[in-house]
Amino acid sequence: MGGQSLLEKDMGLRAGEDVTPWDIGYIEGSSVPELLGADLIPYEPQVTAWDLEGKVTATTFCLEQPRCVFDEHALANDTIWLVVAFNNASRDFQNPQTSATIPTSPQLLTDGYYMTLPLSLDQLPCEDLASGSGGVRVLRVGNDFGCYQKSYCNAPLPSQGPYRVKFLLMDANGPPKAETKWSNPIYLHQGSAGVRDLRLTQPLPEPHAVERDLGQIHHNGTKTLVFSTRH
Repeated sequence: MGGQSLLEKDMGLRAGEDVTPWDIGYIEGSSVPELLGADLIPYEPQVTAWDLEGKVTATTFCLEQPRCVFDEHALANDTIWLVVAFNNASRDFQNPQTSATIPTSPQLLTDGYYMTLPLSLDQLPCEDLASGSGGVRVLRVGNDFGCYQKSYCNAPLPSQGPYRVKFLLMDANGPPKAETKWSNPIYLHQGSAGVRDLRLTQPLPEPHAVERDLGQIHHNGTKTLVFSTRH
């Protein structure tokens, strides 16, 4: 009575000291079960490879949409977020454990990172988009020019960067379930944006509180469908 448990001994804790789920790691040779954080998916976000006008501007860049990436991890009520960080701040980013602690757009200038573009799995159907009439689908980061101070705003980026991004899957109650790798550094162009903010034309189904719409770019006969957000 009053001695250390096996778990406490394995973790180097004093008898009776509290243990949270995030304290428990896998200890080689131990019978203690592991409580995992977000699963790491071997996918690396990248700027679209399509030859599109304005895919990188002074305030925006276009990512390939993470289609088929989260299909084995996400449920209907889960949300796929984009994390945007300055290159040197990405190492300091910690996945939020609740929706209340999700960093918002203004925090890019104070903390060096924020989260934006919340999407559901049904907005990222797993299909071949290179053929057929669906066009090329991208996520345009920094596309919402009128929402600077609103939560989860997809506001224009303030500098050339570089930036890194990753996708993070969170369930309806908040804890992260899966995440991708960080992208390579993404540099914006210097000077004014090459493509102005495109007005939204076709509404998407709305499973969450944030309204989402679909914009279009036409370049060399190719229709490009662009996810954005507005409030």
